[in-house]
Parts: sequence; structure tokens; C-alpha cells
Amino acid sequence: MMASKILQSADKYLIGQMGIKKTLKLATLDSLLYNVGIIKIGYHSVFSEFEVGPPAEAQEVLRALAEITGEVPSPPEQMTDKEHDKYIKYSYHDLIQPNMPWALRISPKDFVVPVGTKCIEEAPWCAFRFVKRLEEMKMSPVYSNKDQIKANASLRIEEREGVTTPAEYQNQVSGPSMDDYVESWEIWDKRNETIRVVSDGCTKFLRDEEHGLEIQGLPVEIIQFNPDGDDFWGVSHVDAIAPQVLEYTETRTQEAWHRKISNLKMLIDKNMLPPEEIAKIEQGTIGNIVLTNGDPTKAIYAFTQQMSRDIFKNAEDIFADLKVIIGYNRNQGGEFEQSRRTAEEIKTVRGVNQIRDDELRDIIADTLAHMFCKKIHPMLFQNWTNDRFVEVTSIGGPPQPPQQGLMGQPQPTPLVEWKPFDGAAIRGDYDVEVIPDSVLPLNKEQEKQESLALFQALRNDPLIRQDVLRRHVIDKFEGVTPEELLKTPQEMQQEQQQQFQMQLILAQAKTQQSGTPQGALNKGNGVNKNVSAA
Repeated sequence: MMASKILQSADKYLIGQMGIKKTLKLATLDSLLYNVGIIKIGYHSVFSEFEVGPPAEAQEVLRALAEITGEVPSPPEQMTDKEHDKYIKYSYHDLIQPNMPWALRISPKDFVVPVGTKCIEEAPWCAFRFVKRLEEMKMSPVYSNKDQIKANASLRIEEREGVTTPAEYQNQVSGPSMDDYVESWEIWDKRNETIRVVSDGCTKFLRDEEHGLEIQGLPVEIIQFNPDGDDFWGVSHVDAIAPQVLEYTETRTQEAWHRKISNLKMLIDKNMLPPEEIAKIEQGTIGNIVLTNGDPTKAIYAFTQQMSRDIFKNAEDIFADLKVIIGYNRNQGGEFEQSRRTAEEIKTVRGVNQIRDDELRDIIADTLAHMFCKKIHPMLFQNWTNDRFVEVTSIGGPPQPPQQGLMGQPQPTPLVEWKPFDGAAIRGDYDVEVIPDSVLPLNKEQEKQESLALFQALRNDPLIRQDVLRRHVIDKFEGVTPEELLKTPQEMQQEQQQQFQMQLILAQAKTQQSGTPQGALNKGNGVNKNVSAA
């Protein structure tokens, strides 16, 4: 139980440290656009699974560093922290830390599986495309046969007529156009657990070795909302609504054309209206007087063009079809299709909408749970050999005897405790579960109602920490903090002392009023003796 608590706390820390939320958002967007969202999992650095390079390449790496920096570094086992930073400077991603797992989004355009693959579980291998600067490739201690590496790619984006995006501007105007880039493919083979790197122009592998990671399957997780049993890529949400989107765009374009045609147009007799009087009409100023040389009804003829309402009805029908395809109609948008608005109808619509949303959330949750269970956790068990500390909350386990505090009052066990651990201490098989709707947003009133209901249900329960329960309720109300309302343990002890002394004083006064002789008290139960001692 303690190991599972420690691992759970470590997972919460890793989710923030690895930027999992941002990665899942990008992969979800890819799944909507391409029906495949790809997350690559690794350890320690982007292009290496080892803290230091392979032993066979150690001398080559040292020579390369000496040529670049002009310094002679120490052997890998005797490196200082400064030298070690230089050794792995080719891995500079902010979400990737030494001796830590990482998970990054990979574009579906840079991912390949064998022809005929229907799902990632049956793929024998996969390949990731990457582009790096030539000098970084030659400097990295991971790659071999570096004399064959040549520039074979460019990051410059081709100009599209009439369209200039920030990326295009950066690469065309101020981008590093003179840098040499190398396009390569990193191939992970599940059958023999090897990594191979190939590049156009190289006759030998730039990398050919076992990855050495204790992961199950390939180092990739797939988010797919529309799985297809016959095709790995399938049909995305965008592909499904593309015809309706194009038709809707064309209809709205026609509306814009009709609005331009329907602008006010007039025929003016130039013999009856001089130019200066026509200018008054064009100005549109209120109160202008236009002078004519004849009948004004014959001087000007205005076109009264009208736009057919059928085109608007057509756009509404297309948009309604589009929303039905993606599963969201007017009710999900906050509107009602009929005049009836009963509570039961609202509840039914909301329930169906919740089921549809839950299915999508479950896909994300299952992906995250599988990632940690089959990929992240085995790497932690394998590589976390040094002691680490994690803050564990709500510590369980067998009950401990309470510690006696001042005035004989039992002291509660701490809610938070720092626990040391390493990979061997928490190694095991765990059932990882992610609750997707545990962080759904609630408004302030809902939070207050739930906290008050919880307080009423658990108030004075001997198994519940009442101080924590009160803090939870006070946190939901603005303008006050638990520290301002709740008494500190020192204040509680001081009040207990005062109450105890007051009780003794009252007992003494009551005894004196009853007329009991002093000697009788001394011979009795020793009340006076206790009072004097107090």
C-alpha cells in the first residue's frame, strides 16, 4: 500500500514535470485532424536512452568534444557536472531532463508503420522522422559512422502565393538559411528491441544497438477517436465533415456576393442634377437639400434588389447536418429546437451529451493509463537507482498508537509525509486508473453546495479529520482563509489550560461555600492538594 501511494505521488509530479497536459492537447488535435495522435516516450534525452554514450564510442566522443571545445575532458566515469552538461548538450528540450522519462507529441507526417498494419499493437516496428543540424549530428555521442553524414534537407518553407504565415516569414526572411540540416529516420524494432538510424547518403547505420529500456511494445502511444479495423490511419473527424464544410463555405461566399450586388445603386439624369448636387446624395448627410432642374421623381431611379431567403435556409440546413455529423446539435450549443423546455427534456439531452463526451474522455484516460503502466513505470523501476524523495499525502496503512500531547490529549498523525524511495523499492505490477471527469469545472455555487453537503455528512465523525474537513469548506468561500478562522494548536492548548484551571477554581470555591473543614479536605480525596499543585 505504501509503495502504491509513493508511486501515485511520483506520477502526479511527473505529469506536471513532463508537460503531459500540453502533449495530450496536441495529440488530441492531431487525432481530430488525422485520426492518429502520436506520443513518443523515451528516457533521459531526445536521441539517447543512456546517461552516457555507449562504451565503444567513448573515445570518439571525447575526441569530438576536444575538437569542438578545445578542451580535453575527463573519461565518462570521472566527468564533472560541467563536463557532463557539455557531453549531453545536444539534448536541450525543456521538457526532457537527465535521468527522467519524457513524452512528446510527434507529427503524424513524421511517423511510419509497415504497410498493412491495422493497429499499433500488431506493428513489428515503427519509424520516426527527424531533422537536425549537421553539426549537432556530428557532435552527438549517440551516432556512429559520422564521416558519412551529409546535409540532405532544408527547413525553408516554400512560398505560397498570397499567403504568408509566421513560419514562412521566419524561414524565408530571418531564418537560419545557411545552416546545414540532416534528415534521418529512427527505426524501433519490437522483435529484437533494437534502434537503427538511417539517413539518405549514408551506406551504414548511424545507430544500430539495443535500446535497453524495460518497456512493453513500441515507445509510442496512439490516440484515435475513430479506429478502423482495416486501416491504421482511418477516417478523422475533419475528413467526415469536409464535404459539408466546403459546401457551407461556398454558400456563405454566395451570401457575400449577393450582399455586394444588393448595395444601393441609382440612375441619375445628369441634365437634371449637376455634379455638386449628386455629391450631396453620396455624402449621406442628414438634412441635405438637393436642387433639381425638373421633376425629382424623374431625375433619380433607385434599384431595389432583394436577396432570396433560400440561400440563408440552405446555409442553415448545411450547418445543421454538420453538427449532427460531429454529434452536437442546438441543444448542446445552449439552444432549444422546440418551444417546450421541460426539465426532463433538458436532463435527457444533457445525459446523452455526457455519454458522448465521456467516450472521448475515456480514450484519453486509457491512453494516459497505458502509457504510465506499460512505459513510464518500467523505466522508473529500471533507472531510478538513487534515493529520491516524494511528498505523500493521505498516508494509509495499519493504525499507529496516538502520541500523547499536552494535558493528555492525543496528537493526530500527520497528513503529509516525505518518503525516500528508489526504483527497486516500488517495483511491482500496478493497476493504473485515470479518472477523466475528476477535474471537470464547477462553478462557485456548486462547489459551495458540495462542500456544505460533505460537511453535514461527516461532521463529528470520529474517523474523519475535522480540521481538514473545516479547511475544505472554508476554502470554498471568498474573502476569508482557513488560517484566519481556525485556531492554531497552541491556541487550543492555551484554552484547554484556561478551562482546566477555571474548573479547579470553581471546584475550590464550591467546596469552601459548602463549609467543609480544611482538615477534612486533606483527609479526603486530596482535592486541596491538587489545587495547590496546580
